[in-house]
Amino acid sequence: MADITKVGDFVYFQLGTPSTPQYKLEKKIGTTDTTILLNAEPLDETGASITDEFFIATTNSDGVTEVMKVTNVSTTTLTVVRGIARGGLDFSGDSSNTAVHQAGQEVFQVFHAGLFNMALSAIKGTIATGGAALKIGTESDVDTYIYAENGDANPPYIKYVSSSNGWVYADDGSSENPLGGAGALTAGDGIDITAGVITVDLAANPGLEFSSGDLKTKVKASAGITLDSDGLSLNQAENLTMTGSVQFSDLRVNEAVAVTSTSSELNKVHNTTSNVNASNLNELTGAGSTILHFHKFAVGQFVRSTASGTGAETVTGVGFTPRLVRITAATSAYTLSSEFRVSMTSWGHADNTSEGCLAQILDLDSGTIPNNSNATSIIWLNDRSTNIWIGDFVNFTTDGFVIDFTLTGTDIGSVYCTYECFA
Repeated sequence: MADITKVGDFVYFQLGTPSTPQYKLEKKIGTTDTTILLNAEPLDETGASITDEFFIATTNSDGVTEVMKVTNVSTTTLTVVRGIARGGLDFSGDSSNTAVHQAGQEVFQVFHAGLFNMALSAIKGTIATGGAALKIGTESDVDTYIYAENGDANPPYIKYVSSSNGWVYADDGSSENPLGGAGALTAGDGIDITAGVITVDLAANPGLEFSSGDLKTKVKASAGITLDSDGLSLNQAENLTMTGSVQFSDLRVNEAVAVTSTSSELNKVHNTTSNVNASNLNELTGAGSTILHFHKFAVGQFVRSTASGTGAETVTGVGFTPRLVRITAATSAYTLSSEFRVSMTSWGHADNTSEGCLAQILDLDSGTIPNNSNATSIIWLNDRSTNIWIGDFVNFTTDGFVIDFTLTGTDIGSVYCTYECFA
């Protein structure tokens, strides 16, 4: 058998004392028996039942001493491994070491395990070694390792490197990294390493400074920028030129603005292929405006048949989430009665907070054009009888909007709608 790869926990049992008997075999055992019976239960040094493994030996009348490893104790019945070798690290049994033993033979412990367990506990770190240092090595200048046996094929380790007189570590058991010390690190731009201390080299980084324990960035004022106790601000007395890529969610234009590099988003808004300038911005905002808003815009149309009755109409294809929609709705001319024909038109708008419309009815026979308004619906068509077609705004979607239609009266034909969406 191969040697063991780890040290196990072993105990010793009490020897014959005035309060405990001398342990003896209660029955004869042959060369292959693995269960033996003692005259009393073996106890540990505290008088408790033994639960860990331990070694015993007995000598027969022929003078043959056999070592056995006890693996289980059930009161006076012991399960053992027979014929343990007398040396080395192989604790398996060997039939060539077994013998016949008679009842009444004394059973004794092979060695006193107290000193062994003390040494083992010191190695495991559960007790102190009793000294102020722990030494490893061969007393020669060679690489020396401390491994962490974690089950990996290449266990992690710490290594003393004799050639550099320093230490390295390998988390993966292969790739070595310096362990502490300035010699294991390399200074870079603006970083200084002296006597193992890493510092920021302020001479190489004039834009940095330490003040009251804080690392601060120095900022220098220039044309168009004011730096004072209140912080960094734009100087409205100076023109501010932007030469890089700048994005604004809400640009307030209070002074002259010069755009000196191509801005594709601004160009899209102004519909130009050249650089956008201050004059272009004035065209977008109005010369007197102080707030510049960039809009998304989409138009489209849909037809709603009054025969469809009450229900929702979901309009898609806008391409973004609108913030405002304007709808023009109209009907074809139809005969309301035998006396006159009518055509209706509605102009409405809606956002996330309100909606309303202006409605007009054209009497094609008399030429009269009565007007009406509605502050609660985006579409309102009424032919001055009992036929009313109302569209209420519901909500915007990521690709359009929803209108909830209500029809009162009879079918008045299809309603044709065009819309404009803004964001």
